[in-house]
Amino acid sequence: MLKRKTGKIILALMVAVATFLVCLPFNASNVRAQSISYSFSYAYDCQRNPAFPKKGDSFEASGFNNPLYSATTNHTTTTGDWTLTYIGLYGDVKTSVQSNTIYGEDVLSTIVSSIAGTYSLTNSDSVQVWELKDGSTHVAYGVLCALTQNNAQAAFIGDTWNGGAGYVLSVTELSGTFSTTIDKGVEEIKNEVESGPSTPANDSNVSGRGGDVSVEKLKTDNVGKTVKDTSVAKAAGINDVDTLIDVLSQETDENKADLLQSAITSGSVNVNVNKSEATKIGAQIDMSTFLLAALTPQEMVDVLAGNDNITLDLEVSVKEETNVDESVKAAIGEKATGISGENQKIYYFSADLFITKNGTVKEQISEFGEKMFAITLDIPEELLADGASYVLIRTHEEADGSLSVDVLEDQDDNPATFTFYTNKLCTMAFVSSNNVSTSTTPVTGDEANIAVYLIVGLASICVAGVAIYKKFAYK
Repeated sequence: MLKRKTGKIILALMVAVATFLVCLPFNASNVRAQSISYSFSYAYDCQRNPAFPKKGDSFEASGFNNPLYSATTNHTTTTGDWTLTYIGLYGDVKTSVQSNTIYGEDVLSTIVSSIAGTYSLTNSDSVQVWELKDGSTHVAYGVLCALTQNNAQAAFIGDTWNGGAGYVLSVTELSGTFSTTIDKGVEEIKNEVESGPSTPANDSNVSGRGGDVSVEKLKTDNVGKTVKDTSVAKAAGINDVDTLIDVLSQETDENKADLLQSAITSGSVNVNVNKSEATKIGAQIDMSTFLLAALTPQEMVDVLAGNDNITLDLEVSVKEETNVDESVKAAIGEKATGISGENQKIYYFSADLFITKNGTVKEQISEFGEKMFAITLDIPEELLADGASYVLIRTHEEADGSLSVDVLEDQDDNPATFTFYTNKLCTMAFVSSNNVSTSTTPVTGDEANIAVYLIVGLASICVAGVAIYKKFAYK
């Protein structure tokens, strides 16, 4: 009898321990890295020198062909809606991504092993894995090795060829022999993933809304303009417009943002968020990335020299479903069908930016070129619920009239807010559901894997407990 009672006590204790482990609080978002994407209009299969470039290297690409679109098969064109998206460290995702196997070789494993050795990384598990897509079509998993100035070109090695296929992706068309300097290597890209996207300035251009403007053109356009005595430029010791333009072309984004923040203090730039009474969604912006995205190079020169006053009004407003364009509604609805989860809800809203210059000229801005900025939105009360998860679907009408649709994930750990990076403003929608996950995004080793491990652990403990109980009870 004593042995039977002892067995029951041990079984009860083991079940209690298992229950305690399952109930431990676990916030998966604390271990989730930034979800960062880079977009390109062209992708190439080409010769690259060096094959594994590092920051500061001279880089050359030539022999441009259509890129590999699947294992050993080339695409029919170089153009497309190409994106590189970070999905996680190899150690976290190697059991969940479906890498290509060619001639019996797990190509992604070979790639990360080669990268770890070439770049002297700790081990293969610490290598970052990226997904290459053309629109919504998966093309390859692999490693992003390098980025050029302003993220204009990328060197990527994908799992579409035995040993790894070398890609060059670009925002502009490339031909002949293309030469440039690497701005970010594996280590710098890793830091950017951990801290959020940042684009340093090009030393021969000034970048801002809609793209880069050459120093020479800016100087030509500003002949005869002066720096006012009360301006931010003057306070920084910059006495003429040409020098101001040179400074803007050479400064990092961080330093340029500091100058523009000073323009807010001086009153040359005013930023209002949700001034309209109709707005129902609380919003905050990361001012440093916002000003760099929202102002053109010419506008930066004008406000810093004290020649213009600019007001930026960002409005994030709820849209009733009946007021959403049918094509937009259909596109969002189609994207939402690829998101699993129970009790799904779609909540439409619009984000609009208006610029006023010297109190008279007003313009609506919807595109910001390559510059990304961060917006943090309050999740609407109607969607807040215990256990709910959220994604954001962004639509945008492109210059050719087509409608682009993207799924954006939350970049903060606050369950009541949603932070995302964007370079487009338009009609958007929150999609809320329980156990949300996108069908096009691989599981990256956070909530899903932890849950599996805990369930397996619980089952193992209980089985062991039953075995011990029987041993004590019937020995």
